[in-house]
Amino acid sequence: MKNTQIKFDLGWLTSDIKAALLRNYQKASFFRFIPRFSFVQYSEYFVVGLTTFRCLDDDIKTRSHVVLSPRDLLKINCQDLSCFRSFTLDFKIYSLLNQLLRDKIKIFNFSYYIRIFALTKARRIIIKSTVDPVSRIWLESAGQEVKSACVQHGIFSSTNNINSLEYNVVNTYFYRGESQRRILEEVFKPDQLRDVYERQFRCWKSVQQSKISICLIGSDHERYGEGGISTKRKIVRIYLDFIKRTRECTFFNDVRFLYKLHPSESCIPSELIESCNTCNTKEFIESDFYIGVSSTMLLDLAAEGKRVFQISHEARLKRDRYESFGGCRTINHTDAVSFLKSVSLDGLKYGPCLSFRRVSSSDLNRK
Repeated sequence: MKNTQIKFDLGWLTSDIKAALLRNYQKASFFRFIPRFSFVQYSEYFVVGLTTFRCLDDDIKTRSHVVLSPRDLLKINCQDLSCFRSFTLDFKIYSLLNQLLRDKIKIFNFSYYIRIFALTKARRIIIKSTVDPVSRIWLESAGQEVKSACVQHGIFSSTNNINSLEYNVVNTYFYRGESQRRILEEVFKPDQLRDVYERQFRCWKSVQQSKISICLIGSDHERYGEGGISTKRKIVRIYLDFIKRTRECTFFNDVRFLYKLHPSESCIPSELIESCNTCNTKEFIESDFYIGVSSTMLLDLAAEGKRVFQISHEARLKRDRYESFGGCRTINHTDAVSFLKSVSLDGLKYGPCLSFRRVSSSDLNRK
């Protein structure tokens, strides 16, 4: 790309996604000095995002340059330290994207991004989403001669318009299970798609103590316009109904309800304040049960062997049943409390899960 200042059109973004991104990106405009830092070593792979980095095997990790977001810095643990071998931390990109989304600028200067990518000498770029503007800027900077891949970071529902959530701008796309393949084939050709998940089962142990903690999983649907706000309200009502039914069950003498905030949630929904407490990291890890309605986190927790189930309430909110594709147990809302009771007594219950196999160089090079 000889001309580094070009018109960068964000026209692929829907109005709801634009509004959600603006709420995040405008925070960068509050800082007078916006840091941008890169420590570059030769790297075969260029990886956008800590979540993407965690999806890769150790061999790729030791040969990667990683683009970290401000939120990534809060999530790094001792197992992620190899990401600092070669990395970029760029706050300024969010300020620039904020201006692009508000039409304050029309031309984007790619010179910094082209230069950093060239210094790494990377031969492949791996991004977290084909709709994410940050990923798209680095993809554009890499150039068409560089091989590209994307690792699916969330779960798409059959009710989603997939054509506005992913775009065919990468060579390879790694997806979560066969149900997701069927959805993604509307966007990608079959030979572009790779599955790195295997259907398995995890046995659950019975709950030994009389006092149990139940963690309700938060969501960020409210970020996506009026439809998303309506969905969030329905999820909250399903949680309130479940809490009420559980507390009315005489079997449960001492139940503590916790709420796990989605990273994009600033606080617990007001309707749940009297019923739940926001959980800290220790409380989250030590919870006895994890319950949700529509969240990718349910699948991640199920793969860890946690006692996880999705509540289904189709009359109130129609959502794909995760158990249908092996993601986690799905229980009808009327049966949720009795199922909870049986699991508390019976250690023979099991939970399906999609076990993730980290992406390897052979996965990337497979034809």
